[in-house]
Amino acid sequence: MAVDKQSLEYLVDVLNFPKESVQNRVLSKDDLVRMGGLNSRQKQELTDAVKQVNWVLLMTEDNTKISNHVGEDINVREINYLVVELKQRLTDSRLKEISKTVLGAIPKATILEVKLDGDDPSYWWITADYKLKRGYDNLLSVGNTHATNRIGTYQLDIFSKVFDFQKQVHLDLKYLYDSFSESIERYNFEQHSSRDLEGTGSTYADANQKLRVLEVRADKLQRDAKKETQLNKRMQLVQEYKLIQ
Repeated sequence: MAVDKQSLEYLVDVLNFPKESVQNRVLSKDDLVRMGGLNSRQKQELTDAVKQVNWVLLMTEDNTKISNHVGEDINVREINYLVVELKQRLTDSRLKEISKTVLGAIPKATILEVKLDGDDPSYWWITADYKLKRGYDNLLSVGNTHATNRIGTYQLDIFSKVFDFQKQVHLDLKYLYDSFSESIERYNFEQHSSRDLEGTGSTYADANQKLRVLEVRADKLQRDAKKETQLNKRMQLVQEYKLIQ
């Protein structure tokens, strides 16, 4: 069995994905290994970490009424939506690696919903930046990824308002996919800041990158302040840390 009725209702009735795009089939890990040409280490990682992969939605021009994107840089004629069920909680780095492996095995624009069931279920949504696969007109290769922070059940309502299909950009399928990526970045940004980026010319992805740089700087200042023996220097470091925070 692929995803249950409740999960499908969330996608169709809450996130407003087109009902006509529902596939809801199990995608075997052997098929992923074959399609992605995964090496033995990647295959073992997939086996150890992933319980099941479900191909839940296939969005096309026909079932979304949104036109294909055919450009000089990239062609997007479909968007897949996969639900990846984990066996256990993963570190952030391992989650990123597994997600990139799955995305890389599907040479089409793909949205991942990664979930870990339990008393307090955990969810992550992940998209990617794509470029045209060398030697192919319609196949894509994965670049950077965009991933939400962990989302618990109580946060789903907040996330749903941002990731709603109807609120994305519908100019064509590439704009639609990129809009989902920006929605992920927006969700992450709004968990840390109440600042409105409208009219600033900055994307949420850019803003999050700046936040990450500041967080690294703040951590270093905090460590340096704790080690500093001269009072004046320590107070200077503490003040700089407070300004960043």
